[in-house]
Amino acid sequence: MPPNKALKEFQSGTGWHRGGEVDQLSKQEANIIAALNETVASGLRPVPNEK
Repeated sequence: MPPNKALKEFQSGTGWHRGGEVDQLSKQEANIIAALNETVASGLRPVPNEK
């Protein structure tokens, strides 16, 4: 994408997450990762293979 187009898209605010939304997404991701780690650590789920 050309830099000018990317800048205009960013400045328009459409398709981008704002600070509070990013924080909320980070919390959701952290909860998912913690739950996965807990199931792996408890032996309920095998450690995923790396691709």
